[in-house]
Amino acid sequence: MYCHLKARIKIGNRITLVVVPVQKGVRQGSILSPSFYNKSVLNAQACVNVSCISKNTNLSLLKHVGDLLNLSRSIRGQQSNFSILRDEYRKIGLAFNTSRSAVLFFKDSSSKPEHLLLSRESITVSSHVVYLGLPVGRNLNETRLVLVKHVEKKLRTAFESIVASRLLLCRKYLANMYNAVALPHVLCIAPFWNLLTDTQKRKLRSLYFRFAKFLLRCPLWTRNTYMIDKHRIVDPSIVVNRLIPNFQAKWNHPWLKHFYSS
Repeated sequence: MYCHLKARIKIGNRITLVVVPVQKGVRQGSILSPSFYNKSVLNAQACVNVSCISKNTNLSLLKHVGDLLNLSRSIRGQQSNFSILRDEYRKIGLAFNTSRSAVLFFKDSSSKPEHLLLSRESITVSSHVVYLGLPVGRNLNETRLVLVKHVEKKLRTAFESIVASRLLLCRKYLANMYNAVALPHVLCIAPFWNLLTDTQKRKLRSLYFRFAKFLLRCPLWTRNTYMIDKHRIVDPSIVVNRLIPNFQAKWNHPWLKHFYSS
């Protein structure tokens, strides 16, 4: 489907005669390509062996578009599924990006290697893996820590992206910009909010308002309720608590706690 693609360069109304082979990426410009891609990838992923079942739930392969999380209870099972996926993907002209792949041992072991060979491909053994933009650690405590650090980093990045404009814009516009840029980084962990401790929740909420106070040139001792009422800074904990029932309606229990308890 994506093999042997070629392209030409168009400059104005003139198309060059030089043919450039396309070796990376997916085909663009065809309305049927997404459907073909999804169908082909799903057929390839259906060949994976069942390697992890927890409480009657198959957790062997969690997938979304190009992100894959293969859970296995043994190294042999991991190697087997990697070989199957590699061979099936090769049939449709796709390949793994091993430079962005990582292996995580959920059970801490002093004898674990630094690298793991999967079908002659060397994959780095990491302390956590990232799936759909969210980090997952070896146990529930480590996952809490990496989730908090992940949000802290995103909030700092969001703050730095608009802090240069704080002397050019009024507080109203700055507050709207901050809500639009910073709030989604807290909402992205809403499904796992109940996994965090109360101390971690307060820490993220405090950091969120601390950046807002500095951005709006307010003293750090300003009450958060004043920031909410006066400057319309959205309280992330209130929004997250409103979203939690929606996730609980889909999941009878949080996925991570369900997995770690098995």
